[in-house]
Amino acid sequence: MGKKSAKPTAKDFAKLTDEVQEIVLARDGYIEGSLVRNGDALFWDGSDGVGYGYLPHQREKMYKSEMIPVSEMENASEPTKFRAGNPDSKDVAVFQPYYGLDLDVTSDRYANEGESIAETTGGRCFVYRQHDATIDAISDALESCGVVFFDSHGETDSWLDDATWYGDYTSHANTSYIRLQSGAGLTATDQQTVQGPYGEYKHAFYAGSYQNIHYFDVDGTAIANHMEQDAPNSFLWMPTCLGMATDGLEEPLHAKGVEVVYGYSQIASVGWEFNVETAFWSEIKNGKTVSDAAQNMKEKCGVHDVLPWVTIPAYPIFVSSKDEYPGKGDVDAEQEVHSEWTLYPSAHEHEWSFMGFKWERLNGSYAAFAMYKCPGCGMERGVEAIVTKIQTTLPQYKATINAEVSLDGQEHMETKRMTKSDAVVQNGLKKELKPVKPLDPKPITPRLP
Repeated sequence: MGKKSAKPTAKDFAKLTDEVQEIVLARDGYIEGSLVRNGDALFWDGSDGVGYGYLPHQREKMYKSEMIPVSEMENASEPTKFRAGNPDSKDVAVFQPYYGLDLDVTSDRYANEGESIAETTGGRCFVYRQHDATIDAISDALESCGVVFFDSHGETDSWLDDATWYGDYTSHANTSYIRLQSGAGLTATDQQTVQGPYGEYKHAFYAGSYQNIHYFDVDGTAIANHMEQDAPNSFLWMPTCLGMATDGLEEPLHAKGVEVVYGYSQIASVGWEFNVETAFWSEIKNGKTVSDAAQNMKEKCGVHDVLPWVTIPAYPIFVSSKDEYPGKGDVDAEQEVHSEWTLYPSAHEHEWSFMGFKWERLNGSYAAFAMYKCPGCGMERGVEAIVTKIQTTLPQYKATINAEVSLDGQEHMETKRMTKSDAVVQNGLKKELKPVKPLDPKPITPRLP
């Protein structure tokens, strides 16, 4: 994700492109005639079977990243084998190639979100970090999981110097990449040089290393070529820079059955992405469609990221069966989202059974949610409740709560009697429940998370 730094910039590395080109052409192991250039970006092949690349903006990110000392790196866990494709998959996968290595992309946020989604669907959450996050692990996850998160850095295959301090990543870009720490599983076919509308490039290549950390870039074609079966109508969330600057990631994966692909048109900030992720997935977990959740996301977070040093802001872009890719250069604008994808199969008619109220402490006050469960499928959901009355009985601290709830277009009046211990457990409070004064007759609308 983008963050301004005083360390060498892409412009500095662009000044070295001619010198790097001469070094490549003279080095042992270079395959003659394989070097291609797109602006200040270089690609070439080595006799070791590896496809290589030199991208000024990628080098900048290497040097500006806040690395965690090798002695403090976590040991990667053994990979978990996913089950075969499941058209109704409830499982979630989270990929974090640089977790524990690069502070910009070391957060438990996505693993926690994945666990939360899996808990909601009744599935499992698999987390792949560091060298476990290989191209084959990604392709397996896309084949078998309903939701996949990819938390890493993103790139395009082009960089041109311009009047801005950070340069032009997009105007001559053929494809978009996600970045891996491991090159395990990459084939010679993945790393072949191909022709694009703006020159030659590679679907996958080795971009170099810095402080014992490696950088392999792969696009959607490389990932799709490793998939042996179609995805189960799934959702891919990519909180990476430039993922939607081109159609190089979304188009091949959407064609392989990933129903919704989400990403950003330009460089995006970590803080804004965190807010967007919370606003969107809180709605999806409550059974809302992508269209509804995207609208909630825009209302709460704005229509694009705001970075003071970026001329063109990052816009969130969805691609689905009802949302075509806007087109290269047309992604830098607000998108009206139409996808009706939901986290749960729409064919199932839910019969909701009221379980009680859940209370969330938000900004010093409490918000109430009516909790329901469908006995047929086990799905649980929380719906915003308008509390109309709270009666307390002393000294037992018993409370009777009345609330109005709108559930699937129908109005309900729910009542729940709670003891002090019930409320303490549900609130997650360390202090005892205090007596509550009766509310005014006017309904109170609690704030949402």
